[in-house]
Amino acid sequence: KQREENLAEKSTALEALSSKLAKYLAPQVYSSIFTGRQDVRIASQRKKLTICFSDIAGFTETTDKMESEDLTQLLNHYLTEMSKIASDHGATIDKYVGDAILMFF
Repeated sequence: KQREENLAEKSTALEALSSKLAKYLAPQVYSSIFTGRQDVRIASQRKKLTICFSDIAGFTETTDKMESEDLTQLLNHYLTEMSKIASDHGATIDKYVGDAILMFF
């Protein structure tokens, strides 16, 4: 009984840690680590990448014409949709800067 409780406790702790790590890792990296398809090791390797940078055309001018709440809603919608597109196509999102998103494949 003690072993079962200990195992359940460790399992819960591992699930919590896994959930926290998921917030900081690209979905592809997280999946490959936790499915066992890839070892966790630090190594360098050259690869050819495709880099995609996307932002909202005329965003600076748009900010002058919109209320902050509406602007926040627009920006959240845009970045959410772009993130979904990136994820659907296997991109890794590098960063968000203002209205821009930088991703690579």
